[in-house]
Amino acid sequence: MRQNRAWDLAERAKYPGDPAHIWGHHQENWLTVNGPHHLYLFNRVDDARQLVNFGPSVPGALLSVPFFVGIAHMGYHVFPGTFGQVIEGHSTREIDDPKTLQSAPFNPIGGGGPTDGLYRSGLIAVPPGSVEI
Repeated sequence: MRQNRAWDLAERAKYPGDPAHIWGHHQENWLTVNGPHHLYLFNRVDDARQLVNFGPSVPGALLSVPFFVGIAHMGYHVFPGTFGQVIEGHSTREIDDPKTLQSAPFNPIGGGGPTDGLYRSGLIAVPPGSVEI
């Protein structure tokens, strides 16, 4: 939220023309989620106040959630998670590549999962009542 515009500008500068589909449209998505229809892509967002503004560590609220799902990078990445860990499958890798399936603490800003440090915004769905902040 605080850095959405800066991230958009940095992605556009680093990848002119968006050849690798890197642009996350962070600012636009934030405004849409908080707009009258509360949408992220085609997904209705019930609560845009919890689980926002992640820092360089796993959000404490996710550590107690037994199951969650998330999308990042405009839905290009979809991942399940449990108790603060995410599991990623990378379909473009060879089946015997050790990075085809990865598990890491949820920490996209600080170098954890989802990996690559490109996923600065997205959507996390948790079961109702499972997060108390």
